[in-house]
Amino acid sequence: MKTCRDCGELKPYTDFHRDGKKKDGLCYYCKPCKNARTRSQAKARAARNFEPTLDGLKICSCCKMAKPLNDFGRSRTRTDGYNCYCKPCRNSKAKVYYSESDWYERNRPKYRYPNRVQTDADRERRRLRDAKRRSLNPDLWREKRRESRRKFRAENPTHNSAYVARWRARKRGAQRIPYTPSQVKEKIAYWGGQCWICRRPIEGTVHMDHVKPLAKGGMDCLSNLRPACARCNTSKCATWPFSPTTPLAS
Repeated sequence: MKTCRDCGELKPYTDFHRDGKKKDGLCYYCKPCKNARTRSQAKARAARNFEPTLDGLKICSCCKMAKPLNDFGRSRTRTDGYNCYCKPCRNSKAKVYYSESDWYERNRPKYRYPNRVQTDADRERRRLRDAKRRSLNPDLWREKRRESRRKFRAENPTHNSAYVARWRARKRGAQRIPYTPSQVKEKIAYWGGQCWICRRPIEGTVHMDHVKPLAKGGMDCLSNLRPACARCNTSKCATWPFSPTTPLAS
């Protein structure tokens, strides 16, 4: 038996709706009282809705202007089937909300985080997405893709170096221990932005050299990577064993 909070009567459990959020698993109100509450709440919501002032018109709750129904978005929760805000007012409110809140940081896709290593499933998902975009407008997609890549490489030289190192390792089938672009950036900072062979400041593109070359069985891991300038990295090639004291370093 349980007492209803509205009518105060003691009734059996079968006269109450189930509610998993409550401790006893039952609603606070009996079925007749709960149904009466639901009907009253529906009437209150209907009273708050702005009905069309004239045939085919509706008053916006924000700008207080009567506009055609085509200027309002559809809504299932409203009695007239339209939102209480017109489309311009709703868009302006949404822009303010998304710009001033942390909504994007809480809802951004996980694969965009810089410290996350991409998997084969992520690459396959990107491949299918790019194929769909490419089929719609190949020329425009290709030019936008090139421009975005050039801009990203110019702004993130460290990320590009890490990508090239991973690509070479996959191409040669070398054993890999995943690392992130931020770790590569810390590695370059540890060496003071200098080439580990000639000990000079690196100008231009930073090459991440595999101390033990991949062609000689080296691993693609953070401990086997060191920053090098383009001249020293191309001169070293697949030399192993290699020491920076050799004539090659001069």
